[in-house]
Amino acid sequence: MCVMLLCVALLLCVKYSKMLLFADDIKLYRRTNTVEDCVLLQRDVCSISLWCLTNGLVLNESKTKIISLSKKRDVLQFCYALDTTVISRVSLIRDLGVYLDTEISFNHQVMNIVNSSL
Repeated sequence: MCVMLLCVALLLCVKYSKMLLFADDIKLYRRTNTVEDCVLLQRDVCSISLWCLTNGLVLNESKTKIISLSKKRDVLQFCYALDTTVISRVSLIRDLGVYLDTEISFNHQVMNIVNSSL
């Protein structure tokens, strides 16, 4: 019950983006067509960071990453930060065992499955 209350409180601190929670992982996302959209996403990152600090929790900065998923060639390259640390931008990420790349191609995921079956 206590964990559920913490999750609800965390969900309420995010105002401009959508959030997914699974175990101890948080995924924050939103469509970013303009710099203003990016600023709103950054505000929610700051809100989560402040919420964690207030509740005695620590975010693992080394595991915090940014990936932009888009079929477009020119994606906004906004510089997001967690407190004073710039969040590193990646082109490939593993999420719950599935590899995602910036172009949403799943090529790496398929190759990983093929190679593991050999």
